[in-house]
Amino acid sequence: MLFRSWGTLVNSLVAQNLDLYQMKGNPLSLLQNPAAQTDLRLHLTLPGLTTQGNLTTPLKDLWGNVGQQIQGLSAPNVGLASATDLEFLGLGAKRKNSYTWLQVGADVDATFHLDKDLVAFGFYGMKDANGVIDPNYLGDFSASELGLSAMGRITLGRQQKVNDKLRIGIAFQANRLLGGFRWDVNEWSLSSTQTPVGTNALTWNSDMQLSAFGLIADGAQLDSALDFPRYLVMGMVPAYWKMLRAQKNSYSMNLGLHYEPSNWLVLSAAVNGIPLSGGSKGGGVLNSRSLRWQSNFTYDGFSAGFSPQDTGTWAYYLTNLQSQVVDGFQIESAPAAVFYAPFTAHAAGYIKLTKNHQVGLHAAHVRRLAGVHQSLGLEYQGFLGRKLQLASSYRLHRWSGLTGASELSTVLQHRILPWTTFYWGTNLWLSTPGFQNGNLLLPGNFQSWQVTAGLNVTLFEKRYQEEKVAKKAAKKQVKAQKAVKTSEKG
Repeated sequence: MLFRSWGTLVNSLVAQNLDLYQMKGNPLSLLQNPAAQTDLRLHLTLPGLTTQGNLTTPLKDLWGNVGQQIQGLSAPNVGLASATDLEFLGLGAKRKNSYTWLQVGADVDATFHLDKDLVAFGFYGMKDANGVIDPNYLGDFSASELGLSAMGRITLGRQQKVNDKLRIGIAFQANRLLGGFRWDVNEWSLSSTQTPVGTNALTWNSDMQLSAFGLIADGAQLDSALDFPRYLVMGMVPAYWKMLRAQKNSYSMNLGLHYEPSNWLVLSAAVNGIPLSGGSKGGGVLNSRSLRWQSNFTYDGFSAGFSPQDTGTWAYYLTNLQSQVVDGFQIESAPAAVFYAPFTAHAAGYIKLTKNHQVGLHAAHVRRLAGVHQSLGLEYQGFLGRKLQLASSYRLHRWSGLTGASELSTVLQHRILPWTTFYWGTNLWLSTPGFQNGNLLLPGNFQSWQVTAGLNVTLFEKRYQEEKVAKKAAKKQVKAQKAVKTSEKG
């Protein structure tokens, strides 16, 4: 297909910090599981972000002779992807046995990959593994791609406490594409074949497409290939807000379950981003334009040892190349593209060590515009009252069918002002740069990075105050009983 699905990218990630899934004092856990037990009676979420990036392969797979290592990779390309979840404002409140909330945010995704054959060509040209030029070279560079997208969202959810053991939750989400940009490669190859007279014919084939979604008006006058980037960069601003208001929404639904069958066991599951009808789900993205480049040309008479001083040969080559490039561009409407909201599925089980400490396993599957990701984590959750909460995990990852490096991550939330909590977290504890003999080193397991930070205004359930008062009363009673016993002995 000329325009490949966003969900089949080689590298992938999840921007939502999975450590927040069971963090009772953080209202963002409701975005991962609308039935999450939060122990909140009121919250106001202030601006925050979670950003994560991933390399196609761990660094250890590139150590040594980088070019040879790249040629031996199981992944078809080399590059990185990043996903950022921006939280703007949100509000939630408890009423009897239910909790209702509203959250506004945006999901920003970016990918950039180069086919590993293209990277190897940059290192060695048409040389084989022995360093000898291959007269029958064939390079397929079609696994290259670039993508940028931003999608705004508004989520309205409600959680119901059925009884002391069961909570269920549901949320509906409206998503609107703020803008998207893609470079897709359907075909891109370079091949060399020997001719009967002992020289070579070098053949170039390409079928590429630059596409902008919601960024260039359908009525924009694009008369040449140069008009596409010029309008995208300089002529877009006046018309953008009009295009954004006219854009269609897509809709999705989140479902969650939280169940405590006993005093020591917690089970939970959630499915988020279930597509509903309407909007860009059906390919209805407006103001979509594309610039397509199809070319096929052959340079005959190429010799592996020809000299750049052979100006006649070079002049012919460049003239032919320029002619093919100019004639190969076509400006057209971009083909239909599906922009889904991020889809996530969670299943988790925890054992309570004490009332406020638990450990468990958390499995997650994520599909978003930046790719597909599965993980299995061993998690610890510590709820130390209103002032301090800690979540830590060790996770195994699988990125689009390829096993990734494991990681250790942590999220800490603590009270910094009355009713105001600050949360922050990272997975870089085992991936901190170091110096040795003046050289900068990174651990071989380094493949991804994640940073989470934000502010919330939170009021917890009154039971914490009641428990505090009860503890003080119990201590006073114990002291009083001791005093009575002492006086009786006296």
